[in-house]
Amino acid sequence: MTATAPLPTELAWAIPVFVQPQPNQRLWLYRRDQAALSFLEQDGIVVAIAVAGERFPYARTALGDPFRSIQLGDDLQRVLLRYGPPDSGHLVGQMESIPPTAVGIFPMISLRYTERSNIEFLVVNNKVRRIFIFLPERVSLR
Repeated sequence: MTATAPLPTELAWAIPVFVQPQPNQRLWLYRRDQAALSFLEQDGIVVAIAVAGERFPYARTALGDPFRSIQLGDDLQRVLLRYGPPDSGHLVGQMESIPPTAVGIFPMISLRYTERSNIEFLVVNNKVRRIFIFLPERVSLR
């Protein structure tokens, strides 16, 4: 087990997009407008992307397809219409799963689509506040 150093306080904005890199990976952090972005790179390949904030119109899922994409600020209903029920849902800060039919009743949940799309949405008060896209064989989810 390796110890991780805490982020300096001047990097507090990066906490929502922080992904723990493995020894052979590099994490790139950016702040644009009211959003934070991170790219996890390994051997010259981006293996994970995270974006968090209230709105950032340049970051969309599904290659920006207007009938399938999700962006920060979209509501939970749009996620469920476009992606269907999640493969798993978790209350933030807890490891217990919740049934897919109950995802709309909690103020802060993580919806994981790991079997079909390798994507995770953090929904806060029914709004998407974080999008995390990853290669599962190269990124470990906690």
